[in-house]
Amino acid sequence: MDRMTLQKAGALDRQITIIREIETVAESGSVSKKWGQLAILRAQLIKGDVVEEGREYGNTEAGNIDLRIRFRRGLITADRIIFGLGLYEIETIEEVGRQRMLDLRARMVSRDIPPYLSEMPIIDDAAQDRFNVLSSAQW
Repeated sequence: MDRMTLQKAGALDRQITIIREIETVAESGSVSKKWGQLAILRAQLIKGDVVEEGREYGNTEAGNIDLRIRFRRGLITADRIIFGLGLYEIETIEEVGRQRMLDLRARMVSRDIPPYLSEMPIIDDAAQDRFNVLSSAQW
């Protein structure tokens, strides 16, 4: 008999916000881009490191994080993660088990998070996901 490995909810002790760039087309035909909230989820920090790198214009901080979240359809590498005080770009998405969990590897893009996170539009897919904090806030 095979034993199935389940993720315990107690291990999901961090909160992350996933944002996606959306395009809107005005009646005039002009296209504007802005970021919208896709999900606020619980996550487990598998590995996190911040390293100082020497660059052309001085030292900067760069970091990679590995996170584990419950399985979520439609997540793409163009999405970004807000975690702590950093903005991270998703590099890889790996499925763990059969649609049980996702491992996300992300690279720090900026230490400046969007200042008005509460004013970001909520993307409609959020209402479909029972583990998304945004969907539970709408009832």
